[in-house]
Amino acid sequence: MNQVLHNLLALVWQVPVAFVLGWRDILRRRGRALLEFFGSIKGGWILLIVSTLTAICAALPWFDYQVQFEELETYGIRSELWTLFLLPGFLGILFPLIQFPRRKSIQLGTAVIVLLVWIAGLIWPHQIHVDFHPATSYQVTVFYWIYPGLLIGTILATLMLPPESGWNYSGVMERLQNEPDHPEN
Repeated sequence: MNQVLHNLLALVWQVPVAFVLGWRDILRRRGRALLEFFGSIKGGWILLIVSTLTAICAALPWFDYQVQFEELETYGIRSELWTLFLLPGFLGILFPLIQFPRRKSIQLGTAVIVLLVWIAGLIWPHQIHVDFHPATSYQVTVFYWIYPGLLIGTILATLMLPPESGWNYSGVMERLQNEPDHPEN
């Protein structure tokens, strides 16, 4: 009985130790690759951070309206085109991580188009952002006004994105498609 108890205690002790040592080995091996990948982003960190803030701001409510039931309640809603406004943030998160042709042009074009839509929303808010039936008064939240500044920051960060930033996907695909110079027999 004493031996069984001793083996059981040894097992209880060895399982967490083996778990920790196993994860340490995995992280040691994969950690180098992960650090190398994060090192490849170079100056793309600025675009990554600004784009994340842009995406968060686009997903937050831009308008508040009040409804009177038993008591006055306030609700926040996003723009009807919030997914369009989310797109520059999403692409800005993706583009510093992966290299491919014309990524700067795609990001700049998308951000400029979305900025023009946001400006059009200042002129025609009911057609672009909100459309209440019946007409209801609403208030604009601070996120509505922060968004264009973040979008302009995304445009500037895209212009500063180094061409060598991120994982070279096209280079990997070219190497996979090339045949070896000296085929082995």
